[in-house]
Amino acid sequence: MQSQKLSRETAEEKMIYLGLLIVQNQLKSQTIPSIETLSEAGLKIIMATGDNIFTAISVAKECSLIIPDASIYMCEIKKEKIDNVESSKLIWSQVDNFIDEDSVVFDSPEGSPVKIPFDSRSKNFSTIMGAYNYDEENLCGRRSSFDVNDKEAKTHLQMLEGINLDVIDNIPNNWNEEEDILALTGTTFETLLKYENLYLENPENPDYYNHHETFKLVLKNGYIFARMSPENKTQLVESLKKENFTVCMCGDGANDCGALKAADVGLSLSIEEASIAAHFTSNVPNISALINLFREGKASLVTSIQCFMYMMLYSLIQFISVTLLMIYASYLTDNQFLCIDLFLIFPLAILMARTTASPVLTHHQPTGALISVPIIISILLQTLVQFLAQVRII
Repeated sequence: MQSQKLSRETAEEKMIYLGLLIVQNQLKSQTIPSIETLSEAGLKIIMATGDNIFTAISVAKECSLIIPDASIYMCEIKKEKIDNVESSKLIWSQVDNFIDEDSVVFDSPEGSPVKIPFDSRSKNFSTIMGAYNYDEENLCGRRSSFDVNDKEAKTHLQMLEGINLDVIDNIPNNWNEEEDILALTGTTFETLLKYENLYLENPENPDYYNHHETFKLVLKNGYIFARMSPENKTQLVESLKKENFTVCMCGDGANDCGALKAADVGLSLSIEEASIAAHFTSNVPNISALINLFREGKASLVTSIQCFMYMMLYSLIQFISVTLLMIYASYLTDNQFLCIDLFLIFPLAILMARTTASPVLTHHQPTGALISVPIIISILLQTLVQFLAQVRII
């Protein structure tokens, strides 16, 4: 327990540097083409990993999960003690936006640039916006800002390792919701989720509204979730489902079991522990299995709906035929009913159910409900056409 609470600075104190041990895990050859195919199909791809956040960002760029020109904003909760009161500060930082090798420019909320000497801690960040503090004791937020012309404020800015963003009100002018992405750690996500739950319990409290908007922003633009525990992954899946997202989770380890079970569709890439919790298990140990899963899933859904529509339409057409014949004092014989069912309806119903999936995963989204406006209108229009045709023939 004591080792878990030990800070990194304390653990590395008085250590003797001997060298670096570099371990490289190469991407599988199918990873990049599969991610590009899934992106072209209009699917949002999120990485949830237990690795370091900078490792996750590097891998995300390498596998084309994020576009090269996208601006990456890192969101992190940092705890600090002021006057014996512990609070958590939400730090937002723009990653990989270097100004030059000697300095980094920070833009204040007032628009006045502050040039701060370049060092190893701040080299990944480029913009200071404002601050938003979370009071752990009172579970509420308070805004604060800094005057860039004040010497003490500049010193405070230098001490920070990222951007202090005033959550929603102070979003950068160059922020693009369609292209820019967020990366955050599991600790940050868990803290934001705690405040989101407080908002859901008391939505009329204005103190929690900013927490709610921040959490929605994280779910919408968050693509990289690093240092995620198994519980964090499950919480992420459940939070996305609450926002009416249909979530497919893909994993291969025991730490993915909770998220695989909580997702709408869970795909295990391993036949070990994860396969017990997942809805589907793939013998192919790479994410190319997702493409086949989506192709077959779409085909199954569309085929089932079309078979339902066909059987409904068949019943209505036959009802119209019998009704019109009865008006003219006639009716279909048993042999005619048998021929219609045996040689017209049955073969077509069998062939429709055996329709194969499209060879290409498209962005078209099939209807998810049998009783919906498009399906009802389609059946009624076809019924009207058949009715007019039979009246015309008679």
